[in-house]
Amino acid sequence: MPRRKQAKKPHGPKPTPPPIGCLALGLDVSSRAAGLALVRRGERGPVVLDLRLVRPPSSWDAFRRIDHLADTVQDFVVGLDEQINLVAMEWTDGAAWLARKHAGSWASHVVTLAAAQSAVRRAILPYVDKVETYTSTRWTDRVPKEDRAERLRDRYFAYRAWPISRDPGLDVADGLGLAIWRLT
Repeated sequence: MPRRKQAKKPHGPKPTPPPIGCLALGLDVSSRAAGLALVRRGERGPVVLDLRLVRPPSSWDAFRRIDHLADTVQDFVVGLDEQINLVAMEWTDGAAWLARKHAGSWASHVVTLAAAQSAVRRAILPYVDKVETYTSTRWTDRVPKEDRAERLRDRYFAYRAWPISRDPGLDVADGLGLAIWRLT
């Protein structure tokens, strides 16, 4: 039987983990919510310090929601006692939207998503050492969102303590997953 060709990893190898003690923020920003996970790289693995979900009212228009997301994430970053060394942020590539049920209206959704991600990125840039962006196809290894969240719930008490109803879109799970992926 011929061997199947192994799929290439998108965008090259995984980045080198930062040094022990690195304070990282995992950010999963959409146009309607932002999942934040503050994680430190410890000697025995990632240490979850804080998890947040920012979710403006869905009745607000896109501009008001985006401004609220950017302002709230910036306030969180500025309010910390120490500076964040690394932000690992999910960035849209638009490709995932084409494959989903959103295909009919994907253009307006992906533009609003990119605007939200850009606004949050610009809001925190002056206050952090480094912002890195990764598409979901790069950091998730194409594992479904629900499976990734379940693995995090099994492994990290800080996320297990969150009732599932507090993270309905699994934005916090993705922020945490992205931070852990980047730190390990």
